[in-house]
Amino acid sequence: MALDVEGTTTALTPELVLRTEVHSGFGDLDVDLRKAIFRITQEAVTNTAKHAGARQVRVQVGISAEEASVEITDDGVSQPIAAALLARMSGG
Repeated sequence: MALDVEGTTTALTPELVLRTEVHSGFGDLDVDLRKAIFRITQEAVTNTAKHAGARQVRVQVGISAEEASVEITDDGVSQPIAAALLARMSGG
């Protein structure tokens, strides 16, 4: 992973703070890969805001010569996967 990191902290809502760390080299990635990383991250943060009851969400984007990685963590509560799937299937 590159050593240079750009970080920001943004209040998405009064209750939810987003912290980001993006390692240098992100801008050098193919535009389609950058878009995919953005869309995946956007969906994860949206789900956190809607369902996790989190106060903080942290997004880390790492870049190396071999790979790009995204790690998204929050301090909210999680649902068991089966319960979440059943709720989604029943329209809940």
